[in-house]
Amino acid sequence: MSDTPEPTPAATPAPTPESVQSALADALAAVSAAQSVAELKTVRASHLGDASVLAGFHAGIKSLPAEQRADVGKLAFDDKKKIKSTLLNWFTEIDKPFQSKKIEQFQREKIAKEYLKLILENA
Repeated sequence: MSDTPEPTPAATPAPTPESVQSALADALAAVSAAQSVAELKTVRASHLGDASVLAGFHAGIKSLPAEQRADVGKLAFDDKKKIKSTLLNWFTEIDKPFQSKKIEQFQREKIAKEYLKLILENA
């Protein structure tokens, strides 16, 4: 075991509806700016990962007054779903040319196998 102490996470400020909406806008802008699957993976990690602002909001909800927890928690949860959905849509769009090539290759291989089978059957 090491003598160095474990790093402690930074204090998370209590989320507000405005800060949650701001985090959502930042995440959606980052998704829209992504030009590759690799960039989308980076966006996902930075905006939905354990060290993301949104994850900090989820941890900070418990510090809110009881009457605010449900509303801010729902807003943060809904925003997380919006980010995930937007990421999935962009990933699908960016990946379409690659998927199209994979489908074409599969179809060519299938035709080649069928052709080879016909040749071998008629030999």
